[in-house]
Amino acid sequence: MKILVTGSDKVYAIEKLYIRYLTEIGEDVELFPAQSIFYDYYGRSIGNKLMYRLGLSGILKQINAQLKKKIEGWSPDVIWAFKGMEIFPETWRWARNGDTFCCNSSRKL
Repeated sequence: MKILVTGSDKVYAIEKLYIRYLTEIGEDVELFPAQSIFYDYYGRSIGNKLMYRLGLSGILKQINAQLKKKIEGWSPDVIWAFKGMEIFPETWRWARNGDTFCCNSSRKL
């Protein structure tokens, strides 16, 4: 089974434990670090923070486009969202239209 986890690639991320143990039992698991991409952009400069707060940043659109590209290229069976606040509801609906099962660790998608 191919599982795409969305979350963080930082050392403190709990999803890294799930990825490690799912991989150990033979599952094909990859991480899409949506939260890390956002926070790396947001923390890079005061200008980025200001652009985001003013609604002038395209970072969320870029993250969603990258996720769609990843899904199209890898075709996961399951997308498991640990941290998905950067991902638009439209992207989740798009992902569910295929044979992909989407689940969230904290609330209903």
